[in-house]
Amino acid sequence: MSRHYHIRPLAESEFARAYPLIRAVAPELSLNAWLGFARVFTLGETALEGGIISAQDDGAYIYGLCCYMVLPRLCIRRSLIVEPIVALHVVDPLGPIEALLEALEPIARRLGCDSIQLVLPRSEGSEIEADHPSFDVFRAAGYELDGIKLSRRLAQPRPA
Repeated sequence: MSRHYHIRPLAESEFARAYPLIRAVAPELSLNAWLGFARVFTLGETALEGGIISAQDDGAYIYGLCCYMVLPRLCIRRSLIVEPIVALHVVDPLGPIEALLEALEPIARRLGCDSIQLVLPRSEGSEIEADHPSFDVFRAAGYELDGIKLSRRLAQPRPA
């Protein structure tokens, strides 16, 4: 049974409290790197339209969050790109995800988007296949597998 979650923009005072969720999908990311990213992403210090929303309980405990930005896409005028979308809740593991998914459509419409693209996190030992039961929550919300995203990290230049 899903609990009730309040969907709120992540406030600057909550950035540090959200760090454990980010560590779940990006364990190599330092707290300072996360704080810098969150500040740029939510305080209008970037040309991208975007933000971070959180799924919180009545006590303001953060159980889920997602970052989103608007990008142009081929054949689609504007798309809301959501990466990552993450939730940590032992009793209700999919509830925060369901609440975040429900909140994304009004955000996408307000920003003039024609589609929403979810980029699901993949970390070592947690590869999710399309037939995994957690995909049911995405399918129930109208999402479908739409291609494969390949990524390659670039080597960092050595300091001079």
